[in-house]
Amino acid sequence: MVPPHRGTPGGGYLKLERRVGDFATVGVAVAVDTTDGTVARAGIALTGVGGSTIACTEAAQALTGEPLTAQTIELAADLAAQAARPRTDHRGSAEYKRHMVRTFVTRILSRTGPAAQEQAAGGQAGPGPAAERAA
Repeated sequence: MVPPHRGTPGGGYLKLERRVGDFATVGVAVAVDTTDGTVARAGIALTGVGGSTIACTEAAQALTGEPLTAQTIELAADLAAQAARPRTDHRGSAEYKRHMVRTFVTRILSRTGPAAQEQAAGGQAGPGPAAERAA
């Protein structure tokens, strides 16, 4: 059973695949609950970069009790990449797959942070991708 959210839920899932429907070369799932700008609970899991799904408990613990800042996001991304156990194969080198874990954790958490929540609530968090394309 998945426990109910406490606070403001956030997170996401990103998957690197060769073709739509393929098994993940790298998959990253992140779930966080924030209360008053601080992470109350966090979970990070990886697929495709080990013999089975990897729970990144150390990375999640690094977020818990902290605000989502550039520093805490970078620390969690680095710890998640260290937890990965990828193998070099025809889909990429082990280092490339670790890099993608780091990139995906950073992207998901950056979308979950205070600026992203403000934008979702209708605040002024800056231009979106459409505005950037038009510029």
